[in-house]
Amino acid sequence: MTLTFKAGIFYLEDASLDATAQIFRMRNDGDRAWSRNNPDDFCTDSLRAAVRFRPYADKATEKIFKRMLSRRYPAPSLPPLAFLDPHQKSGVEHVLSRKASYLAHAPGAGKTATALTAALLCKGRGQILFIVPPHLTVNWVREVNKFAGLVTREWVSLAVVHEAKHALRVDWSADILIVADSMISRAWVLKELILRDFKFVGVDEAHRYKDAATTRARMLFGGEVRGIESPGLVQDARHGVLLSGTPMPNRAMELWAPTYAMTPETINFMAMNDFGLRYGRPTYNSYGKLSFPGTSNEKELRGLLRKEFMHVISSDHLCLPEKRRALVYMTGDPRSPEMKTWERKNAGNVKLADLSESSSQGDLARWRREIGLGKIKWVSQFVADIIENGNESIILFAWHREVVEGLAKALKKFKPGVVMGGVKTKDRTRIFDSFQKGKRKLIIGNIGAMGEGENLQRADRVIFGEYSWTDDTNKQCEARAHRRGRKKMVHSQYIVAGNTLDEVILSTVFRKEKDVKGVIG
Repeated sequence: MTLTFKAGIFYLEDASLDATAQIFRMRNDGDRAWSRNNPDDFCTDSLRAAVRFRPYADKATEKIFKRMLSRRYPAPSLPPLAFLDPHQKSGVEHVLSRKASYLAHAPGAGKTATALTAALLCKGRGQILFIVPPHLTVNWVREVNKFAGLVTREWVSLAVVHEAKHALRVDWSADILIVADSMISRAWVLKELILRDFKFVGVDEAHRYKDAATTRARMLFGGEVRGIESPGLVQDARHGVLLSGTPMPNRAMELWAPTYAMTPETINFMAMNDFGLRYGRPTYNSYGKLSFPGTSNEKELRGLLRKEFMHVISSDHLCLPEKRRALVYMTGDPRSPEMKTWERKNAGNVKLADLSESSSQGDLARWRREIGLGKIKWVSQFVADIIENGNESIILFAWHREVVEGLAKALKKFKPGVVMGGVKTKDRTRIFDSFQKGKRKLIIGNIGAMGEGENLQRADRVIFGEYSWTDDTNKQCEARAHRRGRKKMVHSQYIVAGNTLDEVILSTVFRKEKDVKGVIG
C-alpha cells in the first residue's frame, strides 16, 4: 500500500523549511519514513502519517482512504424482529449503521442469527457473502434456511463453496454465497470473488485472521494473493462484519490486524509495532528481540474498540444455565521415568505467562503429547463410570489425534461419535443429530475440529482429557453445551495430573482470563 501526496503539502507551517526537512521532523515524531517518488511528490506506507495530509492525496490514495476508513450510515428502521432477543436486535442496528463492525458475542449468544438478519435487511444492490470455517458450512446453510423466511418473504437463493465443489458447479449469482475459508485462496474461487459486487461480507470465527501476513487475511483485508491484487473483500462491501465469540484468544496483538484493516482510526492509525508498544505488554525475549506476549492499558483499549467497532455481548448478559468449571485430579502418575526427569530439569524454564498454542513446540510439545497418552486409561474409566451410573450425555475433548483415537478405542462399548480433522461433513452432521436426539450418549472430539460452531446443548457434561493452552478455546468447547435452549447446569471438568507441570500450566491458562476480560469484557 503506497500513499502519494504533492510535494507542496510540506510547506504548511514554515515557508523556510524545505520538503526534506519537514520529512525528517515527521520521522522524529515517530512516523515511518517518507520517500520521494519524483520532484513533485512524496509517498509513505503509514496511514498514521498520511491521514494528516488527506486533502492533498492523489486519486489513487483517496480511493485507499475511502476503502479503509470506517463510515457511518443513518440509523436503520427495523421491522419488529420478534424472533430475536434484545441484544441481537442491538447487534443488527450496530451492523447496519456502519461500514465496519465486529460482533464480539459470547458463544451461545446467537451471533449467526444476528449477522444473517442484518445481511438480509441490508439495503442496496449486490450479493451477500459469508466466509466460514469448513466444518460450519452445513450449520450456516441450516441457519439461512431457518431465518431467511422470518426476515424477508422473498425467495433467497443460496450457494455453498467447499472442497467438494468445482467452479462450474457453483451458482455464483446466488443471493447468498457461503464459502469455506479454506477455499478463498484457491485461484478459481479467488477470481470469482474479486469480480463480484458484495453489499455484505460476514466472516465467522474471525479470530482466525489475527496474522495480517497470511493468504486468507490478505484476501479479506487487501494485498497480493497468488499474483492477484485483492482489494479486500470486507473493505469493498457496504457492510464488512467480523464475528467471533473469542476475538482475543490470548493477547492484545491478536486484535491489531482486523482493527487496523477495517477501522484504523479506532486505534489512531497505529502501526503494528506502535500498537504492541502501547497495548501488548512489550518485553524482550532471551534473544533480545522485542515481543508482545500479553496485554497492557486494557481499559483504554477496551474503550477505543467499543466506541465504534465492537458490539460486545459477554456471557454475563445472557440468560444461560449455570456453568461450573472444576479440576478433577486423576489418581496415579501418567509420566514415564524419562518424562519425570525432563520435567525436573526444564519446568523452571517454561515461561508460563507467554504460553499459547504457538509455543507448543520441541520438547514441550513431546511432553504434552506423552501426558495426553498417559491419561487415556484413567480418563476412559472416569467417563465410563459416569455414563453407566449417571446416564449422562457427555462431550469428551482431547488435543492430540492419537489421544482421541485411544479414548474412542477404550470407550467403544458406548459407540461414541468421533469427530476429528478429515471427518466428512455429512458424517459430522449424522453424529451430532443422533447425539441431540438422545440416540448417542458420547461424542469424542478433537478440540481443533469440534471446538466451534456446533449446538450440542443436550450434553450434561463437558470433559477435557486434554485442554487447550488458550483458555478462550476451552470456553468455545464448553459453549457447545452451554447454550440457550438448555435448562440444567452444565458441568465442565478438566482432568489434570496433580503435582506436575500439567497442573501448573492449567492454572496459568485459567488466570489468563483476566487479561481477556480487561479488554473485551
